[in-house]
Amino acid sequence: MKFSYQWLRELVPGLSLAPSELERLITTKTAECEGIEAADSDWIVEIDNKSLTHRPDLWGHYGMAREVAAIANLQLFDPVKPELLPPGAADIRVQIDDYTLCPRYSALVFDSVAVAPSPQWLQARLGHVGLNPINNIVDVTNYILAELPQPMHAFDADKLAGRTIFVRNARAGEKLAALNGEIYELNETDLAIRAHRAGGRDRRRCQCDFANHLSHRAGKRQFPAFQRAAHFGAPQAAHRRLNPL
Repeated sequence: MKFSYQWLRELVPGLSLAPSELERLITTKTAECEGIEAADSDWIVEIDNKSLTHRPDLWGHYGMAREVAAIANLQLFDPVKPELLPPGAADIRVQIDDYTLCPRYSALVFDSVAVAPSPQWLQARLGHVGLNPINNIVDVTNYILAELPQPMHAFDADKLAGRTIFVRNARAGEKLAALNGEIYELNETDLAIRAHRAGGRDRRRCQCDFANHLSHRAGKRQFPAFQRAAHFGAPQAAHRRLNPL
């Protein structure tokens, strides 16, 4: 797993350890570092993944920064600003049938979004830690993943009708058309994320992923987008039963 030295410094104000010294301290106190390399004006510390598999609190720059702050006896900066959340009723409703399978599913709508390349600093930061820049919408989700690390997905809100996301167990024989072109048959043990699809009355999986729809969105009119973050129960997150039909 790759960590940006400059990113860690932003989260640990006052950090003055040299990159090589920080690498040494992380290795001796927390996890084995595999090396450090220069990347433009930054340094990238690479940590052995096997050293982190039992430490999910370190999966992301914020978690590693917490460890670095403890090592250096410094304060940790919290990048999350809840006051930026818009007030009032949500534009998209989420209905969760079983909170043991999905304790939380959040969606936030952004109006008048246009797909475009990300700023160069964001492209560089993602590239340095091994994430390929795609476009401004997808890159935001990957940035949050690399920092917090909260997995997120971006969707085109124009593709939804009914404005409700349904989180529930699948029904026996229910089909899933995946983005890889395969069709999967579900059963009652599977967790399904469904939505009314614009232009049709049936509930279908929301498949308007920006990475796959960039070609017909780039350079066209502005449109509403929503970002989703979810917390799934451990058995659901580890589920690997599906095989294509």
